[in-house]
Amino acid sequence: MKRAGLMRNVADINQRAGARLDLAYRDVERRRFFRIKGAVPVFYRLVDVKGAELSRLLTGETRDFSRQGICLQTHVLIVDGVDIFARAMEPDRRLSLAIELPTTNERIRATGRVIWQEDTRSWFSPKPFSAGIFLVEMDDRDWKGWHEFIDSIV
Repeated sequence: MKRAGLMRNVADINQRAGARLDLAYRDVERRRFFRIKGAVPVFYRLVDVKGAELSRLLTGETRDFSRQGICLQTHVLIVDGVDIFARAMEPDRRLSLAIELPTTNERIRATGRVIWQEDTRSWFSPKPFSAGIFLVEMDDRDWKGWHEFIDSIV
């Protein structure tokens, strides 16, 4: 499925590669890919599984990231009375993401599923809300750009 214009299902690829997403053992480190700490700008909005926009565009930044996902930090949790991260955990909801790569100023587009969320005010974090986002879909060009960006850091 490497034809241009088709969406690559990152979850299927990771599953075939042996990656597991096991929420029952969240405190046990089971990540397949190393997390890189760093703040990268992220623009995001709540969408349904068909891509219909359900919220306005919001901004945040990563606390860390890997080939499979990002930890997104933000000042905004509630928009028009809706908890964006909680809604994005629902089976038919996702976050549409545009991750701005600092090395090229290119924006990588992806769709992600919120796996967890936390109020990080007690961490004295500059951004009081965090969410773990599993990257579900990314087209071939963005997939390549994301991996090249990560490879340039590690």
